[in-house]
Amino acid sequence: MIIGHFYRIKLADYIVNEPDNFTLSSNWNHGTKPKEHILNIELQKVMGKMIYVNSTTYQSGEMWEGWLPNKAVTILEEI
Repeated sequence: MIIGHFYRIKLADYIVNEPDNFTLSSNWNHGTKPKEHILNIELQKVMGKMIYVNSTTYQSGEMWEGWLPNKAVTILEEI
């Protein structure tokens, strides 16, 4: 992925439905998390194995921004 480019991605289920022992939202995203599995994103930053995105959900158009682990993201297409 390239910073400044736009992508449609699919998130792993554990990002949207966090297990009890998973701390991504609390440690990285001020207690927030995406509400849907499919997001349209603009890649803002890359830090190691994490990416920072501005996004809208595919179905409802709700906005979210935050950090995601690279391994939890599947690129569906560049948009």
